[in-house]
Amino acid sequence: MAILQIDLTLDEPFGTPFRSNTLFGHLCWALRYSRGEAELGRLLDGFDEAPVRLSDAFPHGHLPRPLTAPMSAETRHALGEELARGSGLSRSEAMARLKTLRKRRWVSRDTFVSLRAGFGEHALYRAWLHREELAPDPPLEVQRAGNQINRLTSRTPSEGGLYFQQEHWFGGDGPHLCLFADPGSLGEDLLLDLLEQVGRNGYGRDASTGRGRFRVSPGPPADDLFRPGGNRLMSLSRGVLTENTTGARYRLSPHFGRLGGHRANAAAGPFKRPLLLTEPGATFDNEPGPHGALLRGVHPALDDVCENAYHLCVPFTEAAS
Repeated sequence: MAILQIDLTLDEPFGTPFRSNTLFGHLCWALRYSRGEAELGRLLDGFDEAPVRLSDAFPHGHLPRPLTAPMSAETRHALGEELARGSGLSRSEAMARLKTLRKRRWVSRDTFVSLRAGFGEHALYRAWLHREELAPDPPLEVQRAGNQINRLTSRTPSEGGLYFQQEHWFGGDGPHLCLFADPGSLGEDLLLDLLEQVGRNGYGRDASTGRGRFRVSPGPPADDLFRPGGNRLMSLSRGVLTENTTGARYRLSPHFGRLGGHRANAAAGPFKRPLLLTEPGATFDNEPGPHGALLRGVHPALDDVCENAYHLCVPFTEAAS
């Protein structure tokens, strides 16, 4: 089945980042409430036969920066000298510019596709320097003020009740985000329908007050990204390392999951066991997949609670360092 690109246009700010495993949990609740508990059970029972693999949602037109072998100090200094000669910058200014490039989290889709036959830090920096490519604007960080309510008096306290919550927002017209999906056993039509339900009801924190609402539209074909070949794979998801993720380069991110839906008030408690998942941009050898796993037993008391830690991967060739 072809990999889908799905574009998201935000209608409201969001408080919870669009992460692959969290988004999959929202899809499961949409399936549960629209088609019943039995349908959700069938999806999870046979999940490993045709897993649903999702990416994080990225700034539109961009991908996470792949983790490849770092440049040696000698190569970095040579690149700085080349930049200084070609731009009129001093050597210290050129090295300072290279330092800012090291902090970039994203690479444009066009740049990745153009370099995928020989991708490496040196090639990426050279492309950035000569194309004057700008990193996308990150989501705007918005501080939303709130006040506590006394449940007995239905009034705000006279002092000490004010608090602030951080939200994320993109300016301008959409689409603002894009995600990629292998529909697996759900199928394309059902996946898009469930995602539209999530968008109408709201995603993540404070969805009941209107946060996290978005519109869904099919994106352009993603064949240029997912065509086979190359010696490495880049994960677009939050996942776990398995036997076929050899030679991995990755960053780990802790995940403190909680139950949603009507189970949020379960007597067993809403909190899942903490997990360490790899972040998007992790790379590993191109071995047969699928890669990652559906993690079971992630709740201390409820055996049927799962976490989708499968990787959706983009193939590429990493150039020799």
